[in-house]
Amino acid sequence: MTIRKRLSRTNTRILLFALLSLLVIGVFIIEIFEKTYLEQAINYVKLQDHSVELVDFLDEYQFSEDEIGTLGKKIRSYGHNFYIAKDRQRVSTDFSTKQLREMQYLDSYVTINEPADVFVWRTATMIFKSYETETGTYQVVALRNDENTRQINPNRETYRWLIPIFTAIGVLAIVIIVGISRYFSRKLENRIMEPIEKLIDACGGFKEAPNKLLAGGPMMGNAQFSLDAPVVKGTNAFLAFAGNEDKRVKDPQCIRCGKCINACPMHLLPIYMNVYGKQEDLDNAVDCGMMDCIECGSCAYVCPARIPLVAQFRLTKGKIQAKRAAERAKAEAEKKKAEAEAAAKAEAEKPAENK
Repeated sequence: MTIRKRLSRTNTRILLFALLSLLVIGVFIIEIFEKTYLEQAINYVKLQDHSVELVDFLDEYQFSEDEIGTLGKKIRSYGHNFYIAKDRQRVSTDFSTKQLREMQYLDSYVTINEPADVFVWRTATMIFKSYETETGTYQVVALRNDENTRQINPNRETYRWLIPIFTAIGVLAIVIIVGISRYFSRKLENRIMEPIEKLIDACGGFKEAPNKLLAGGPMMGNAQFSLDAPVVKGTNAFLAFAGNEDKRVKDPQCIRCGKCINACPMHLLPIYMNVYGKQEDLDNAVDCGMMDCIECGSCAYVCPARIPLVAQFRLTKGKIQAKRAAERAKAEAEKKKAEAEAAAKAEAEKPAENK
């Protein structure tokens, strides 16, 4: 898989995960808010007229299955609508369709007990009472609401629409962001992994032939031998030196001024590191801190002899790492050889022990 595709897929996955997490959290918050709002709004405090008298009447009433119609008329005489059910199955009511729908919703929140309970919502007052009989349990609900408004949950429909709207907005945001990600990924196709030559051409080309090319800054940049090198994700600059800008010196010699030692932020000895590196004395180079060099370029920048110290250090580091890799490989080979010889010796001794 190319770097472009991996970059595009990684960005897309991150965006999708973030937005899906936002959707889940949003739906969870809406559900909690709905339940909290319902619980807090139950006692909104306007008890309708004759509600107290109706509560006393229902508590004292001797219920009879043959007098359900009479009970309904009596409740209406107190100015309330009635709903009578047996084992939560409707028997008789004068509730409107809207009241019935909201009654079904409220049924999951309210437990109807033997003593009459009063439930207040905004301008509506609901009274609940249950009666035990030989054939089952009857639930009686009385409702009064002088204002022609929604009685039980005025925001129920809002909640029902809010969740799908919120989900649709989230899905739309996902589609838009994924589209933007793909758009920029396609635009990067002409910039990532393309030769440096195309980058130079886009800037108008060279004014004159360069004699030194650097991928990066002037102190830590890597020298390039060709314009065919690709532009990668970490490419932050590209420098081309022409004429006398490079100021390189043929066969530079150290004058032992010590400026490189003072400039080194790691407090190393670039003078000796350079000497040991040229002599391929790798052990002494390591003792001088060759592997601790951060290749910042400060020593080469201040060197009056213009010695390419960083280039020499990188070359020496590569040799040290190659030597260490060879030593590890040799040690592993010797270890495996010793284990194989020990195993062969053990196998040869087994027949002798059996005899």
